[in-house]
Amino acid sequence: SDTAGSINVNSGNDPKSGCFVRVSFQQAFSSQPHVIISPVGDGAGRLQYYVERDTAGFRVCSANTITANKSFGFDYFVTY
Repeated sequence: SDTAGSINVNSGNDPKSGCFVRVSFQQAFSSQPHVIISPVGDGAGRLQYYVERDTAGFRVCSANTITANKSFGFDYFVTY
C-alpha cells in the first residue's frame, strides 16, 4: 500500500544536505496528499528533516549535512 511504510537509509561515504530519498506512489493521487514522517532512532532524530511532496510521491530531505556511513530510518503515513 502507498499509504504507510518505512524508509531505511545508509548515508554512504560523502553525504550532502538536501533530499536523499524519493518514495514514488504506485498510482498518483488526484491532488497533493499529506505526508507525515516520523524519525526512527537518534540518527534520524538529529536531522533537520523536511518533506517535498507531489501527487506522484515524496522526498525526504535534510537542511543539514548527514553524518557519513550511518544508517537511519523514517516511518511515514500518507493521507488524502
